[in-house]
Amino acid sequence: RSAMSELSSRMSTTPLAAPALALAAGIAYGRYAPSWPGVAVCGAAVIAAAVYLCLPFFLRPGTRKSRLLYSQRNALWLLAIPAFLLLGILAISSTDSTGPDEVSAQYATGVVTDATSATDGDRLVVKVEALISDMGRKQSVRPLKVLVRTGVCDAQTGDKIMFRLNASPVNDNDIPDPGYAEFLYARGIDYTSSTLASKIKVTGRDSSLRFKALEWRYRAVSLIWSTPLDRDTKAFLSAFLTGDKESLSPGTRERFAAAGIAHILALSGLHVGIILLLLGWLLMPLDLAGARTLRFVLMGAGILLFALFTGLGPSVVRASVMAVCMLGGWMLQRPGSTLNSLCLAACLILFFDPRALFDAGFQLSFLCTLTILTLARTLPVTKDNRLLMRIISALAIPCAIFLVTWPLTAWHFHSVPLLFLPLNLVLLPLLPLFMSCALLYLALYAAGIPFSWLGALVEKGYHIIDGSAGAIASLDSAQVSLYPHWLIPVSAILAALCLFYWLPTRSRRAGIVSLTTMLGVLVAAIALPDNTPPDSLAIPCLYDRMEIRHTRSGETRAHLLRDGSATMLRLPETSILYLDTRLPYSPAVPDMKADILIVGKNCDSHPDSVLRRITPSRLILAPGLYPNQADRWREAAARAALTLHTLADSPYTIPL
Repeated sequence: RSAMSELSSRMSTTPLAAPALALAAGIAYGRYAPSWPGVAVCGAAVIAAAVYLCLPFFLRPGTRKSRLLYSQRNALWLLAIPAFLLLGILAISSTDSTGPDEVSAQYATGVVTDATSATDGDRLVVKVEALISDMGRKQSVRPLKVLVRTGVCDAQTGDKIMFRLNASPVNDNDIPDPGYAEFLYARGIDYTSSTLASKIKVTGRDSSLRFKALEWRYRAVSLIWSTPLDRDTKAFLSAFLTGDKESLSPGTRERFAAAGIAHILALSGLHVGIILLLLGWLLMPLDLAGARTLRFVLMGAGILLFALFTGLGPSVVRASVMAVCMLGGWMLQRPGSTLNSLCLAACLILFFDPRALFDAGFQLSFLCTLTILTLARTLPVTKDNRLLMRIISALAIPCAIFLVTWPLTAWHFHSVPLLFLPLNLVLLPLLPLFMSCALLYLALYAAGIPFSWLGALVEKGYHIIDGSAGAIASLDSAQVSLYPHWLIPVSAILAALCLFYWLPTRSRRAGIVSLTTMLGVLVAAIALPDNTPPDSLAIPCLYDRMEIRHTRSGETRAHLLRDGSATMLRLPETSILYLDTRLPYSPAVPDMKADILIVGKNCDSHPDSVLRRITPSRLILAPGLYPNQADRWREAAARAALTLHTLADSPYTIPL
């Protein structure tokens, strides 16, 4: 068959492939085109490649009737491409917040959609529904999400709250990692607010099904933490079974990432597949009793409840939609298309949440699944070589996923694991058994039957996984730090899509486009400069805390200095003293000389005596100083010929 007849056949079996790509392209264009004209150039290049692929069909002589028949047969998806492209542009435009750029001296009401605890307080993601002025006047707004930084408070996910809103737009100046602004954007968060815990009042509880499911999740996490397992095992089970990663230690995250198995900490299609398998076993009596349709309906309902239970993450929604489509095909006794199910999941997620396209989990989940589906359909499996093909696929699929996804991994996480294959080959086949044992142990424990030997087995299994990850992570060649140019992941995605089109069709033109794009990725990786941030020291203008951001070898660390005290921070390049109290003069006080002195509002010592004792080379005035207090420090800095900077005017940044 010709390339175009092959394309026509595949479009009739996967009609959602083209609309899904058009929807994603429209969302990307709608976000970047207004601020960066280069998007139009990239779009023109993609359209030129598509025209080049389809050119043989439209230039073939004597095929007017066949072209008309082709257009009639595929008119639906041909019309869907521009329609979904426009829909994507409109969808991403509708997510732009219409709230004011700076909201102060107002209260807001909304629902807490996520609540986490940190060392310096709680973080609440609030979906704001209305603003309330100081005069009590209520103003309805288009729903917007605000990240509220506060102290320890009683608000939990699903609570309706009223709180003091001091909102400012998300930007790179008030967050420690520049990539965190993109992370917040993908989560739909446009504003941050620093609010005292005393200014947050819980007014009710959202009773929707989503938050009811999250309540079941919290009960499951509480059940895990009530078991006699050790703390690390309970933290791992909370993440592995429920998606609650709040209790995972930073060391565990780093070890799993370096060993290339961080994906098991995130709920994905693996978990959905295991849940589907367990539900199939449990509901097998219905099939034997002749109620096969009821069995499939209950399995689909269980999968959807699991998606709600885990918070509707992109990877879980993707796997759940594919599983429900597969169950629907079995129930109706009709052949299904896994690729079409994948495209349906993408359309549903992007339609309801267009910003999910820019989420790392969404991108990696769909790209990995597409790689698996394409490779599985390409391998020549027969009755004679089935075992050999399984062995080849076990080796080829992880390597193919790595080759396709490493640019995205480097772009989002700035680190690429190199020794990912050994542990994945051993671990992935055993994870269903480990998950089944963990679920059985928890079910028995909840029923009052504590099988200590089963708990010890689960505990031993986790420590083997963690120990193996630690052994691989300790090797110098375990991972490499990369800061690629943004063109590299974009080009890599386009190259992967061209390759996935070429593998089934084996079209010469598709091969040329795929090879050209891959060569472009290679040239871009060599020629384009990387985005490694320079070594620097940054002090943002924050009124609720004092934070020092130290960037070295591409890694940024945030150091929180304690208010109301004299805190010394010694870095390899410099030393910093944050003075937010009276300078102690006791002989027992150690040497407090520093290169940089930061003066807080609670420092009431005499400026000249402080400068004589500390002998700094730079003086920085923290935001919140009283005007007469700041004037005295400016005069003292002028007398001592010091470099002076006021954080209230602008953040402070110096190269190291």
